[in-house]
Order: sequence, then structure tokens, then C-alpha cells
Amino acid sequence: MKGVKKGWPIKLQEYIREAYYADFDKGVLYWKIEKNGTKVGDEVYVTYPKDEYGVVTVTYNKCTSRRISLHNIFWFLYYGEVPTYIIDHKDRNPKNNAIENLRKATHSENTCNASAYKKRTPHCKYKGVKWKKDKRVFAAAIMKDRKQYYLGSFKTEEEAARAYDKAAKELHGEFAYLNFPDS
Repeated sequence: MKGVKKGWPIKLQEYIREAYYADFDKGVLYWKIEKNGTKVGDEVYVTYPKDEYGVVTVTYNKCTSRRISLHNIFWFLYYGEVPTYIIDHKDRNPKNNAIENLRKATHSENTCNASAYKKRTPHCKYKGVKWKKDKRVFAAAIMKDRKQYYLGSFKTEEEAARAYDKAAKELHGEFAYLNFPDS
């Protein structure tokens, strides 16, 4: 099935339970065992490739290793299930792995929670807004389940962004990324 991640081997699951414990409020992972110079209670070394999600290299069976996202380890330790779905960070901060900041999400829901893609829309600072050079207006649009909805043309970028926010609240609910979250 496309989009569904495979589970983890049983030996890997056993090792994670044996080797790590988590502070679920702070989102920090610690060692439960001594290994390669680490002591019980030491914080586990986490890498952040390209300043994205934290990754832990888990070596089990003496020579078998696997790179696992930190948020997936937290989910597994807290709920006791291997995440075969996307784990979304509610606040969009990939370094905040506190358990109350993590939730199950479909690919579509996870995309809803993403901020504006700057490379595609370099002239606009808001999600769901683009500048129509030929008409000299800002257009607002939103996607839901691979279908795009045109929300209208606006004189200002802010008006278009507010139209996007209104539609995002209706279509995406708790997963909505809002340009103006306080309004």
C-alpha cells in the first residue's frame, strides 16, 4: 500500500524498549543502558539533517543499525505501537517532540499543517496566496484531497491570506495552517 510505512523488526522494538527512556513532557530521549561510553541517564545523541526532524541511529544485534526519526521512537515508547502512519508535529517545530505535540496524520492532513512553500511563491509571504502579474491582483486558493479550490482575487495580499485562513479552518480543521493564527 502506498504511503504506509513498514513495521520494525521485533528485535529492534525490544532493543528500543530496553535501551531508551523518554521524558515525554520535554521531548528528550535518554539511555537506560551503558553503551559505547554513554552512561545510564545520558541524553541520546540526535542528528538533525538539514535542520529537519531529529534522527537516532539505533544499533541492535551488535551490527544491525537503522536510522529512526525521534518522533517515531517517542510515539512507540508512549503508545506501544510502531507508527506505520505519519506522525505530525502540531506546532510544526520538528525539534519539539513532547508527546502532546505529536499526533497521527494522513499525508493530506500533514500537508495542510505545512507552512507556505517559499520557492514556488517567492513574491508572497502567505500560504495559499499568489501574485497574478497579468491581472495585478493577489489570488487565493486552497487544496483538499488533491482538489484545488479557487477562493477569489484580492487587491491586497492580506485580504487573500484571510480568505485562505477562513477556508483552511473549514476544510482542514485542527490541521489548518493559518496565516493569522490569532484572529
